[in-house]
Amino acid sequence: MVKVQAPGPITLSAGLELANGHRAITDPGAVRDLAASLAEGVAAHRATLARRLDTPVVVQFDEPSLPAALGGRLTGVTALTPVAPLDEAVAGALLDTCAEAAGADVMVHSCAPELPWELLRRSAIGAVSVDAGTLCAADLDGVAAFVETGRTVVLGVVPAVAPLRRPAAEEVAGQVVAVTDRLGFSRSALRDRVGVSPACGLAGATPQWARTAIGLARKAAEAFAEDPDAI
Repeated sequence: MVKVQAPGPITLSAGLELANGHRAITDPGAVRDLAASLAEGVAAHRATLARRLDTPVVVQFDEPSLPAALGGRLTGVTALTPVAPLDEAVAGALLDTCAEAAGADVMVHSCAPELPWELLRRSAIGAVSVDAGTLCAADLDGVAAFVETGRTVVLGVVPAVAPLRRPAAEEVAGQVVAVTDRLGFSRSALRDRVGVSPACGLAGATPQWARTAIGLARKAAEAFAEDPDAI
């Protein structure tokens, strides 16, 4: 299996500027055009990779700006031109446009706190990847409701950069179990509906730590697959 990733439609619109210097997200027409172009490009890229490599391809849309866009926390060009909060229905439609074009195995990733779990539950997104360290009590019901629809949550628990002490795979697995126990899930959910990953992207990691982090996540996932009740 291969994973490809791209900025999601909300984060892309929040990060690009129009000719007048304002964020593209302030122009509904520009947002729709960007989402349509993104969806078409990612779908074509995925199809090409799947054909050439003869393997399933997972598409990850990175949405670090999603909570800020919904909460009206994006800064404008000046204090007199604030960026209005993005309507949840619009955000959901943008995500669905990209997810439906890309096909099966589409995931949204965000390391930002305050993810809109109800929006994600209503969306066509098949999985959500989060930094487990950002989850608070208010998130737990949303995470549980998302998983109960038969979809997957990937919990980022492996440090994104090398820590002073390397954790053991058993410690990594234990951090995931701590979250699922708070959710009240049976241990079988660890095998069927919960994934494990680095806490956030590995862009700041050394090549050595990137390999180590992926290895720790893989070992924890293998332990869940073999005997989740033994964790």
